[in-house]
Amino acid sequence: MKVRVGDTWMVEYTGRAFNQDAQEAMSGDIVRGLIELITNADDAYAEGAVSEVGKISISVDRSRGADWSVVVRDRAIGMSATELVEKITRLGGRTSGFERGESRRGNLGRGAKDVAAFGEVTFESIRDHRYARLLLRQDGNSTLEADERATASHRETMGVPRGNGTSVTIRARAGVRCPRRDTLKTRLSGHYQLRDVLSDPARRVDLHMVNSSTTDSLIYHYPAVAATPTFEADLAIEGYPEAKAHLRIWRLPDRCDEGPESATRPSGVLIKGKRAIYDNTLFGFENKPSAGWFGGKLECAFIDELARQHDDRLAAGAPLDPRNNVPIISRRRDGLVPNHPFARALKAAAEAPLGRLIAEEEARARDEAHIEDDRARLALDRLARELGQLINDELREIEAEDVTGPGSGIVPPIRLVPESAYAYLGEDRTLSAIVRADIAAPGDSVEVTADPEGVVEILDTGPRLAAHPRNPDLLITQVRLRPIDASSTIISASGAGHTAEAIVEVRESRPIERIEIEPPETLEFEQPTYRVGLNREKSVVIRAPAQLVASVGATAVVSSSHDGVAVRTPTVELKLDEEFEFYRGVARVEGRTLGASATVRASLSEISTTTRVVVTQKEEGVRYKIKLVDEDMNPYRAVSDVVTDETTGEQLRLLKVWVRHPSLRPVLDTDGVHSRAARLVIAEAVADVAARLVVRELYRKRRGLEEFTADRLYLEHYRRVTRFLPRTQQSLLADLEQPSGMLDMGELG
Repeated sequence: MKVRVGDTWMVEYTGRAFNQDAQEAMSGDIVRGLIELITNADDAYAEGAVSEVGKISISVDRSRGADWSVVVRDRAIGMSATELVEKITRLGGRTSGFERGESRRGNLGRGAKDVAAFGEVTFESIRDHRYARLLLRQDGNSTLEADERATASHRETMGVPRGNGTSVTIRARAGVRCPRRDTLKTRLSGHYQLRDVLSDPARRVDLHMVNSSTTDSLIYHYPAVAATPTFEADLAIEGYPEAKAHLRIWRLPDRCDEGPESATRPSGVLIKGKRAIYDNTLFGFENKPSAGWFGGKLECAFIDELARQHDDRLAAGAPLDPRNNVPIISRRRDGLVPNHPFARALKAAAEAPLGRLIAEEEARARDEAHIEDDRARLALDRLARELGQLINDELREIEAEDVTGPGSGIVPPIRLVPESAYAYLGEDRTLSAIVRADIAAPGDSVEVTADPEGVVEILDTGPRLAAHPRNPDLLITQVRLRPIDASSTIISASGAGHTAEAIVEVRESRPIERIEIEPPETLEFEQPTYRVGLNREKSVVIRAPAQLVASVGATAVVSSSHDGVAVRTPTVELKLDEEFEFYRGVARVEGRTLGASATVRASLSEISTTTRVVVTQKEEGVRYKIKLVDEDMNPYRAVSDVVTDETTGEQLRLLKVWVRHPSLRPVLDTDGVHSRAARLVIAEAVADVAARLVVRELYRKRRGLEEFTADRLYLEHYRRVTRFLPRTQQSLLADLEQPSGMLDMGELG
């Protein structure tokens, strides 16, 4: 090619560059791509001013060992062939309506094009009875494959029975992982960029897993405390007198210790423009523990105006405004550009009231410190969270095994229990594979694989099935795993033409009393209070005496007083527990609003009972707290008790460590609470009481079904102590590199 001085060229944008930019924008995370498509559909509904509820459907079709696909459909305004080409084949185009000041997300000019990072993308749309289809490849090349009158076949394929709509299909390339149903549901339901969409009564977003034929509605409710913010005011932004910003801050019912890398954390202030939520941040307070108590929303439509002004000047070749000299919205969809002058001024304005609230929280925490100093309190709180996870994991596994007993209802052909499990380096882990007896026979083998490999070693890849100890309709075998790398893997068990999966996350290396079960005197819930995780389901047990069921029937009607706690089983059939001669049934509830507290009622005819269900961020079980107490309770070093939190009214499990116990008092007197020796003794005491809690529940559920000799009880107890102790020690020793302090025993009590 001959070149001459004065010639001009446009920079050539190659397919390789397109793919690199798309990969950078999506970061290998299919959830980012789905968010892009969901928000596009939401904008399309808003533009069309659709009077009925706008439905957005996400369908995931995955087959093990084969490519998988995901389809996002809407029934909004659709696009013509010309619009498809204009919007999809031009990079940096200003075609969304954002540039005209419309209430839409956008301004990057990339939009849905970036989802090609995951594989070939087919865009199909119907508008005004015309059907258009465009194929976008990973290198940016595209082909308009159809522009014709819409037929019944087109509508059936797209899931648009009438009117207009759009369907986007991603055929994932090799190496792109398909998240599990629970993972997708949790990450999408709580993602900060989708919260306004999923809490909008004018939208309905469904997640459909084709292979398992399950459909979940994705719903987000802002925390109940958002309705009564701790702080609310308009902010003045220094240097931008024309800007309007409104800030609300609320105090969460539980402190959140997750960092800004968690897109689903409830803490943090959402930064919102006219329509898009750009960020979730605690500004300069991310490293302050007390900041985790606060969430909020900062609404500022001026962000969008600055984005438009910058693009207008750039397009016109005009000088840039020093107050708006760089794009304000991150090209990687990572929030606002931190060095933009307005972003800095907005941060400073919001930090002032947030900082005052955090300082007040820190002062309150100091005032409430009774026995332990601040440092010891933080260490014990950290241990309580870790221990709560360990105990709840154990109890969930016991519960998962328990639901396969007689009368538990329809079970899948094959199942791995638990379906989600933690394992720790240096500790072998066992899962149970349960197969229906009508499709297999004792002695048949189950094929076990891991994907990816290298995370765990499968100690027996073909374990043999045996009769289930409690249910003649089932067969069972053990899947033994040895963790070898701190990562996650999917364990698959295949047999009789069916496959079940469980996810295993490998983490870095962590006297028994007789319990009498009292039969119910009337209709009752097994517990007076339950905690259920946000966007998670929980089993609540209903019990009734046999004479009551004989007189009024066994069908319980279950309801909730708050839509933030949804009842998934409005009717429950109570079944006779023959050993104890009373009836029991299991209702399922789902937490939909963080901080919601509902009265769940169960009724048999005119007889009713209630329990309290509280929605929390992650913990599905009881919340735990650890306290050093200046009393002597020989022979135990620690005991547990159920108490009521004076702030929230919920029940929690308090683990009391008796500092006068002969094993602890001399160490505290000599070395102080921050010594290694004292922390190790406290860790042992806590691990021991936690093991007692788990074995007590195991004994309650299994006595009469399995043999429980004294040796068995001690074995189960010390098995849990061995599992818990490394974790309690690691947690309590984590901060000992800091300057040590002494516990003033005279201030105890």
